Amino acid sequence: SGIALPQGEAAAPSGVDNYALELRDLPTVRSALTKIQPEYIFHLAGLVTTSPDQNRVLPMLEHNLVASVNLFNVASEIGCHRFIHTGTSEEKRTVGQASAPSSPYAASKRAATDYAMMFAELYELPVTVVRPYLAFGPRQPADKLIPYTIRCLLAGDRPSLNNPDIEFEYLYCDDVVRAFLTAALAQDAIGRIMDLHTGEKLSVRQIVQVLEEVIKNRTGAKEKPKTRPIDDPAKHSIDGWKPIWSPRSALAETVEWYKSDRERSVGTAK
Repeated sequence: SGIALPQGEAAAPSGVDNYALELRDLPTVRSALTKIQPEYIFHLAGLVTTSPDQNRVLPMLEHNLVASVNLFNVASEIGCHRFIHTGTSEEKRTVGQASAPSSPYAASKRAATDYAMMFAELYELPVTVVRPYLAFGPRQPADKLIPYTIRCLLAGDRPSLNNPDIEFEYLYCDDVVRAFLTAALAQDAIGRIMDLHTGEKLSVRQIVQVLEEVIKNRTGAKEKPKTRPIDDPAKHSIDGWKPIWSPRSALAETVEWYKSDRERSVGTAK
């Protein structure tokens, strides 16, 4: 098995080959996939920012659309058992009367999903698009809401919040992984778009409040996953999958990881 990692990324796990690829270059993608001959492809690479800045248009086009189409092309040529493409809930956010994409990122991801469905219909690529909502957990970029807030609170600082009343569906990374694996094994998932709903929206303010409570009351014992109440099970379009981590349990687990990571960093610096 192989894994493609960005330049400078940590080494792949033992027993896994690491390939650093430029996905925007079709010959490079063709050479690598022809050598690897993957049975399952999980495509999570991309450039992510929801900024409407016009300077983002071409980078998003190249990194999210061109790179994805290159993978679709080569995978359909050499054949694979399943291709799982990562979409985003941002594809469904629109602006204006024409329901235009809300950002260059949203436009590039929506177009990539359209291409994925085209490859499924016209070229028999066994592709499934999985669209997580706001995923979180260990190793998120430091500027994202949850790691930023955790680091502030652990340091005794108050986080600065923009739009504290905006609401999202938050999904823990372990539930996302389970969804991807479920989609890869479900025979009826080919040619489909799978939206990973949680059935529960939380505001930024609520997330920060929960993190404050978890950090204030932390005893060192990890909370076990708890089944999250789902208001509408029919929302979950992957048969056999639903999120099992409650927001509080998932946030507590994430806090413990960042606390340990902070302690490791302090120890290394000594």
